[in-house]
Amino acid sequence: MTRAFGIKGRLVALFTLLFGLAVGAMALTSFAFQRAFLVEETAKRGDLLAKSLMMSVRDPLLERDLLGLSSAVEAIRREPDVTAAWIVDHRGKVVLRSDAPAPNLPVKAGSPPAPDGQTRIFVTPITYGQRAIGSAHISLGMTHAEETLARTRAHVVRTMLFGLMIGMGGTFLLAWVFVKPVELLLQATREAAHGNLDIQVPVQRRDEIGALAESFNTMIANLRVAGDNVQRGYLDMTRALAAAIEAKDEYTRGHCQRVCAYAIEIGTRLALPDHTMRDLELAAILHDIGKIGIDENILRKSSRLTYAEMQVMHEHPVIGERILRSVEPLHLVASYIVHHHEHYDGKGYPQGSKGDEIPLIARILGVADAYDSMTSRRPYREPLPEAESVKRLRADAGRQFDPHIVEIFLELHETGVIERIKEHTNA
Repeated sequence: MTRAFGIKGRLVALFTLLFGLAVGAMALTSFAFQRAFLVEETAKRGDLLAKSLMMSVRDPLLERDLLGLSSAVEAIRREPDVTAAWIVDHRGKVVLRSDAPAPNLPVKAGSPPAPDGQTRIFVTPITYGQRAIGSAHISLGMTHAEETLARTRAHVVRTMLFGLMIGMGGTFLLAWVFVKPVELLLQATREAAHGNLDIQVPVQRRDEIGALAESFNTMIANLRVAGDNVQRGYLDMTRALAAAIEAKDEYTRGHCQRVCAYAIEIGTRLALPDHTMRDLELAAILHDIGKIGIDENILRKSSRLTYAEMQVMHEHPVIGERILRSVEPLHLVASYIVHHHEHYDGKGYPQGSKGDEIPLIARILGVADAYDSMTSRRPYREPLPEAESVKRLRADAGRQFDPHIVEIFLELHETGVIERIKEHTNA
């Protein structure tokens, strides 16, 4: 008579219990991570959208331009998951809501939509100089994120139940063999819970544990795609911010795009890792964001700036850093932007850093930015001839610029890469 709970039975029961606990821990940890990740990314996106709306409506709000306000609000309202957007003036009165009947009609004061379990409201003050003139509000829905989370949960739960059924029918040998892959899955889950979305579990078996590993890898791949989508959203937002900067000064139109293209080519030649290249791209697009805080009369002045005006212009890297440090994912980018006008010999601004004290990304931006400035038309001068611009870069290598970066840039110039970028961006 076979004992129902002999050694083999107890081992199988223990294996089943441990397997269930491991998979359950993996699922619960993954669910917690997924929710925290999606909620955090939604919050970051909401903050960025609110800041974008704030910058779009500041001037129309000052001028009481309802058509301009309506256009800005409607543009934000078309963003995915945005359920409502509204503008409040300095007296707390709702000036325009996304559900207003028409932009040219007076808007009645009323209560904005209240947040619930499926929406979050993000508010950014609108200032002009030191004076608060109102606030921009965005209501962002969580429905899509919750649906994605529910589908992932259901898929993981089905996989977990299937694995448990197979485990209960296993033997002592199978229980022993399954220990190692379960440990790998558990370790991978912990890595994923700590934000490592590059983790992959090797699939070396074609059984249930292999299917579980494939499901885990699929789940991580889906999360990685979601993260990439968020990153693309950041990039799209930075391009919108760059466009807002350039809109203040028609002479710099396309400047950020060209500087970004030059910088990426230099970074590619330096074989920078992917995460550094992403930071380089963001920094190049946003390097002049601080000019938002500079008086337009100075930006567009048709003659040379006075000493006092030059000192004001020298503040734009610091202003840019201050703006970007308010956005959590852009903290590192902010530290690059504040240095992009430093000189290799220490005679730049705002901190007088020199040599390797200047971050590599800032040194790359310094060369790309200077070249494009020299070859672009400015209010006070026509663009310099190509030969003169190249001559100045070469002459200032080791003084204003990192000589190695200049060398790479000149190679790109000689091989026609720079000219192709200019033709493409000016097309």
